[in-house]
Amino acid sequence: MISRVVRSPKDGAVEVANVGRCGFIGVSVVLGTMIAIQRTVVLVPGQALGIEAETLRGLMVERPSIKEHLLKYVQVLMALKAQIAMCNAKHELSERLARWLLLAHDMIESDVLPVTHGLLADALGVRRPGVSVALAQLEAQGIVARTRGALRILDLDGLRRSGCECHQVVRDRFRPFSGMPDHQHSL
Repeated sequence: MISRVVRSPKDGAVEVANVGRCGFIGVSVVLGTMIAIQRTVVLVPGQALGIEAETLRGLMVERPSIKEHLLKYVQVLMALKAQIAMCNAKHELSERLARWLLLAHDMIESDVLPVTHGLLADALGVRRPGVSVALAQLEAQGIVARTRGALRILDLDGLRRSGCECHQVVRDRFRPFSGMPDHQHSL
């Protein structure tokens, strides 16, 4: 699971998108600009495929269906970023935290999320004590269990009820990509 982050010299960093198993980084290559405007941070280690930028550019010329497919993902990524911006502006921290945990759960397909309070605070653009309070509330409800360096989701339905509608909106947007077998996209 990868975090796409923007940074302000005064206010620090905030996450604007997550990338999981059905996504990719290197949007600037697909768009032809070759200039990355966001920082990429690996949150949860795993396996990934890599390709040189020039090789990908050549493949997109040879096989336009590859570029078409990648551009569809870029559109979904733009929708994700817009939804996250709306969520961060309009929803309570506890709802945003639940949304983040649900998306992470979807991306790594595990009930154990190797995240810290600090990482969550950075991702949500808030102070760590706020995340600690929100997690304590979820733990008191039996929804999550906190351990050092990780969270375990105990009640996925309870976590969904704790969140806002943004998680479902994002899931619906990614449905065409997440239903495909890994690395077997139809081109």
